[in-house]
Amino acid sequence: GEQRTRDEEREQFYQEAFDDAEAAIAADSMNARAYLAGAIAAGRVGLIAGTRRKVEMSRTVKEYADRAIELSPGLPAAYHVRGRWNYEVASLGFFSRTIVRAVYGGLPDASYETAVENFERSIALDDRVVDRLELARTYIALDQEGQARAQLQQALELPNKDPDDPQYKEEARELLDDIS
Repeated sequence: GEQRTRDEEREQFYQEAFDDAEAAIAADSMNARAYLAGAIAAGRVGLIAGTRRKVEMSRTVKEYADRAIELSPGLPAAYHVRGRWNYEVASLGFFSRTIVRAVYGGLPDASYETAVENFERSIALDDRVVDRLELARTYIALDQEGQARAQLQQALELPNKDPDDPQYKEEARELLDDIS
């Protein structure tokens, strides 16, 4: 889905991934990776969905990431997803949160501090460029630019493990330039 340029195509692929993850969870409700796949797919669906679906998928992301961690506490990507969820929900403005609460019943509590804890846990399990980048963004949101700079520097020094690492490193360089 990420490689598609049209939203309709993206949505179709993301929805198929979510449906597949749901089928995997139904087949084995004790499979942490199935819940992780469900959390990731729900997040992707939510990125391009309308408001109601976005709120539903956000709840699913949190629920599935929590379940993946409960089943397999050593799964770094589950902490990354939960960190991103906390960052995104904490980033909602007061007005948006008020509307979501009034119209859709709200979302679970989230904070930048909890995002930091989750990214740090993911890094402790498997130090990846994307986690350092997201941790830096979270530190910026917390007005801790010194901490952010340190994370960005470390992200740039890590070897590329993931095909997206060069792109993440470019984002890290740009962010470092912005806060320096």
